[in-house]
Amino acid sequence: AQFVAEFVNAAGTLVSPTSAWKTVTYNVSGVATSTTADLTKSGSFWIGTWDSTPADLGNASWSVNSSVTTNPAQSGTIRVVDP
Repeated sequence: AQFVAEFVNAAGTLVSPTSAWKTVTYNVSGVATSTTADLTKSGSFWIGTWDSTPADLGNASWSVNSSVTTNPAQSGTIRVVDP
């Protein structure tokens, strides 16, 4: 899965954090596992990937955070159908 994020403040103005990261929580052989990794800045975007290879089929929850936003800045669910 690929993550691409831009961060804005409450007024909707683009902000530039000094760091950003994502956390993905998923099952491996039925055991909950979380991985956190930094996102890389590219222009105003922050980009990262998650390798679903070890994940069980099913849902994986994710969140994106930064040094300047109320965290998590955004969260959601990925459905792993073919790791």
